[in-house]
Amino acid sequence: MNRQKITNYQKMFFADEWLPSYQEQHPDFLSKILDRSDLVVEDLLIYTDAMDMEACDIPYSIKGTDWNTFPEEDPEWLFMLSRHGFLVDLAMTYKITGEDIYQEKWRNLVLDFIRKNGHPNAENTLSWRPIDTGIRLTNWVKSLNYLDSETLFSSAEARLFEQAIIEQIHFLKESFISKYELSNWGILAITGILVTELFFPELVKMDEKEWAWKTLEEQIDLQFYCDGIHWEQSPLYHHEVVMSLLYILQVSEYTDYSLPFNLKGKLKQPIQASYYYADQKDQLNALNDSDSVDFRYVYDCYRGMGFLPQRQEASLAPLYIGNLYATCSTSERAMPTTFYGKQSGFIAIKTKDFYFTLFNGRHGSSHGHGTTGSLTLHYQGEDILIDSGRYTYLEESVIREKLKGEDAHNSITVVENPATDIKGSWGYQSLAEPLFSQLTENKEGYLVECAWNGVGKSGELILINRKIMLLKKIASLVICDTIQAQGSNQVRTNFNFAQQVAVSKVTKTTAELKIKQQKMVVWTDSESLRVRAETASAIYNQLFSHQRLTHCCKMKNQQTNLTAFGLNDAIQFEKVAVFQNKSSEITDLVKGLRIYDSKQKIKAELFFTPFDIVQGDKLFISETKQKIYGKVVLMNEKNKKVRF
Repeated sequence: MNRQKITNYQKMFFADEWLPSYQEQHPDFLSKILDRSDLVVEDLLIYTDAMDMEACDIPYSIKGTDWNTFPEEDPEWLFMLSRHGFLVDLAMTYKITGEDIYQEKWRNLVLDFIRKNGHPNAENTLSWRPIDTGIRLTNWVKSLNYLDSETLFSSAEARLFEQAIIEQIHFLKESFISKYELSNWGILAITGILVTELFFPELVKMDEKEWAWKTLEEQIDLQFYCDGIHWEQSPLYHHEVVMSLLYILQVSEYTDYSLPFNLKGKLKQPIQASYYYADQKDQLNALNDSDSVDFRYVYDCYRGMGFLPQRQEASLAPLYIGNLYATCSTSERAMPTTFYGKQSGFIAIKTKDFYFTLFNGRHGSSHGHGTTGSLTLHYQGEDILIDSGRYTYLEESVIREKLKGEDAHNSITVVENPATDIKGSWGYQSLAEPLFSQLTENKEGYLVECAWNGVGKSGELILINRKIMLLKKIASLVICDTIQAQGSNQVRTNFNFAQQVAVSKVTKTTAELKIKQQKMVVWTDSESLRVRAETASAIYNQLFSHQRLTHCCKMKNQQTNLTAFGLNDAIQFEKVAVFQNKSSEITDLVKGLRIYDSKQKIKAELFFTPFDIVQGDKLFISETKQKIYGKVVLMNEKNKKVRF
């Protein structure tokens, strides 16, 4: 095993002695890595890194483990164990502290695994899944950068370690099936082979190398939509795939390895798309089997390698990408405030004050939830409307099934027959069909539109159309939902609030929200508001209580409802009566809403026309004599008409 490439990599990685100043800048961040390592030294494990796919903050013992047992009847804990992420923690801690106990523990654990569990067989299939084996191999090789290779192994141990790497490479190629080509499993498995090839080419056979590079390129081209979103539609798994590819790029640039395809070019769009998966503080959005966790170090790696504009704060990236990128040129152009994923159906608005998302795309893999038409909202540093998370991957978990369902998302469900009907932890009885989505912006704000369909209780087709207005200056969110179906159905609109949002003073049409000292208001014309306590999961294996606001109606053939959120205590809402031209009767063909402040000053009037008018005059008149024509019309506070 030729150590020259890893030695050269180390010298370049830690050149200019940046580590001491890094330690001074980031004591809190490093303390988490050191704390996890100290637990490992005591034979205890927790999984609390932001990238841990199945987090667990309860310490469990690995003393005397055979590498195939797991606590709490949860095999996901074993899958995490088998990936050996704790070895990277130990290696980093050794480099940071210089204390031999961490390198010695790393060595002992690796050798213990090899001697007890180093060969795949019928008895250890759970610890030798391809995804975990690929990640494990990457983590072994990645760790070497932070360790002292001269003192790490004896000659005999080095041969044992080398043979274990070769065996895992052979297993990854032989166990690979075509199904993995469209899964994060495939990329994460093959990364292990290619990272080894970059550092230790003598350990990878020519046919393994050629197959791995060819298959990796095919998978990248298969798995990402043209807008850069990974087809599985999960922010966490998007990042898992992208970060594994980024590491290949990183090592190739350190080692001057000529890649067989333009990996940097292929990563640009997925990384820039991922910018919209997190809020302004790099907190990941808990959409579709993801956690709400601090992703700063991940985004700092993207910034550090030149894919995203730098932020002003000191970067967390050097510990992961090293000195090569210390002077990396990065585009200083700010990212656009909006993202419209035409292929994926993912839409985001990310400004100084707002972080808004809407999902209306194809379901993706089994990591998908009942999120069709669902939105999230973050305003001035606070989560307001959230995704409810995942909690567990255990088969047939009632909690998981509930959190994946439509009610746990900020959308609409047909009570008798949800469009996305969850069947167990990983299955579906039926899926909603997204029809279209689009994003429009002007100086007043943003209009997000989407539509999808499902099936009613008697098998009839149900069409749902949602128009969402996010008004910049007025700090308001207005939603117009239209449901069409032949026959009678009961439909429920759900709004799931963050843990810190208190919902009170609920009437049939209004509710008061309070976040810390900030008051907000919710208004609806459905006259059926209800609030109830629910449970959500921001992080895998953890639950918290929160409140869900709903309004429900029995509809026949078609129904249109308005819901509005005033994001400060000065904003209020009321209905505006609308008349069809030449008629004295109030009509429901156009929905009117007035937004005014605490001084009764009108800030805006909004008018929605859900359907084309086929009978009578197409011109409508509001009670304030405004003339209305168009699907969405806004009269601003200067009484100027703005059409979206």
